Amino acid sequence: MITRSFLVVLICLILASSMLLAPTLRNSNRQSSDFVKGSETAPTSCSTNCPAQRPPVMIGWGGLRLDSATTTCSTVCYHNSTYAASSVFPGQNQSDMERLVIRMKSMGLNMIRVSFAPYCTEPAGDRDDSPYSFTDAQNMIKIANYYHFWIVLRYDGNEDISTATTCWLSYWQPIVQQVGPQYDLIVWEPINEPNASVTLLSSTYQQWINMARGTGDQHFIVVENQCSSKCPYSDLSQGYPTVTDPLGKVLISLHNYMSYLYSTWTTPAAISHAQQDYQAVLKGELVTGWYALDTEGGADPQVPTCNGPNGTTSGCPPDDILPGSAGYANVSLAFIQKLTQLFDNNNPRINWVWWPAGTWTDTPCAGTYGALQPVSCPGGTGYKGGVGWGTLLNYIPLAPLSAIFNFSPLAPSAGTIVSFNAIGLGGAPPYSFRWDFGDGTTSDVVTSTHSYANLGHYTVILTTNDSSDQTVFASQVVDVHARQLPENQPGGSICLPCFFTPLLPVFFLVGIGTAYWFLTVAGLNLTRNHFRTDGRTSSQGQPSGKERPG
Repeated sequence: MITRSFLVVLICLILASSMLLAPTLRNSNRQSSDFVKGSETAPTSCSTNCPAQRPPVMIGWGGLRLDSATTTCSTVCYHNSTYAASSVFPGQNQSDMERLVIRMKSMGLNMIRVSFAPYCTEPAGDRDDSPYSFTDAQNMIKIANYYHFWIVLRYDGNEDISTATTCWLSYWQPIVQQVGPQYDLIVWEPINEPNASVTLLSSTYQQWINMARGTGDQHFIVVENQCSSKCPYSDLSQGYPTVTDPLGKVLISLHNYMSYLYSTWTTPAAISHAQQDYQAVLKGELVTGWYALDTEGGADPQVPTCNGPNGTTSGCPPDDILPGSAGYANVSLAFIQKLTQLFDNNNPRINWVWWPAGTWTDTPCAGTYGALQPVSCPGGTGYKGGVGWGTLLNYIPLAPLSAIFNFSPLAPSAGTIVSFNAIGLGGAPPYSFRWDFGDGTTSDVVTSTHSYANLGHYTVILTTNDSSDQTVFASQVVDVHARQLPENQPGGSICLPCFFTPLLPVFFLVGIGTAYWFLTVAGLNLTRNHFRTDGRTSSQGQPSGKERPG
């Protein structure tokens, strides 16, 4: 009995050793549990009114006529110059618009405001706009797309919203339908500085929004504060219209100037005036629920008779530097400088488009660039002379966006979890990232993990966007190799059980065979213990299998 018990224990030990020696094997086809799927696309509409969509960072200059996308000097251009070859239109020279966009891009800006004439009240337009042309609009989009610029497209009227509402809506509709689908980075400005009450503005702007959304349009839309035209309020925030939007893509605007005729002309007064406008914008965002994009503002002292070489310089402020539409004085420059600083340092940043850049201005030496003229202009009667004020403005420019990423381990085997880490540089934070791991899987997490089921060469692409809507790409190749044996364990020790993995079936069969042999030899066929009737014991086997007679 002892021998049989020993054999049973021996069999159990052999079987147990087979299990203990077997290493734990990972499923090479599984993916990391840390892998995070990309976020689902947000709904594009709500039943009545979506929460406000935060716009990207958009800063730049207005004053560009629509026809400047095509012409190398509009009919009202005061100063022409030598033009370089166009990067957008092969075989042509740069248009005025392209030249301005190149200058703005070098300054870290990303938005232009382009104007066309108010068809319903003044179809011929004036100096700072041109009649609408679909060809000009297409050229505008090609330029903006090439340099990755936002566009504010402005209908340059003031009275149309109240005196020609039906005409105004009807004229806009085909423009929205034709131009909108061609470019995503457009902000519609339905009218410039509407001369109407807040009640009327709310009603007519709502009609415009309904018209645009009814055509399927999904661009941002600017609604203007009544105080950009005439202001009956001491609290400027009361001038904002009240509207709803099923996409949540409305922006509010207030035009920002300090007039010499109506202001105390000191630097402290300029700082105070800037604070007043800033607080009005903040309160307007709070009251309306929409983010702000102030589509016009600047250092022009707003004196009609202080208008440059083709007019007079009478009535200019005593500290005037340059007269005309692109002109400025020290006090008015202090105003727009303080306001820009407040906007740039607000969280979130308040977007702005200052005025004017363009060939049409009546400011001496302004040329193509308007207030962005970098060359100093000599003084004259009533003004001291200097560079364009846009070159003196301190603001936070948009740095070019770039991105890199690293991953570990550098040479993973199939089934190994690989960690990827993205790093955004420049641009306008916050950044968003999207990984394409090269095997059909993606992720939107800045630090993501992934495992590859099969060996091979996988091109990983990282797409990075910033809040100014810049996009860049980075890519690297991950070489995934087959698993090697023996496999090193953490800490550098050797996995001894791994050596025996291929021999497990042999160990198992040998163990069973050995156990069977022991059982046979020990007593099943080799020996038989029994007591004879004569009292003697016998342990002798019988070759014939028969007992001898007793």
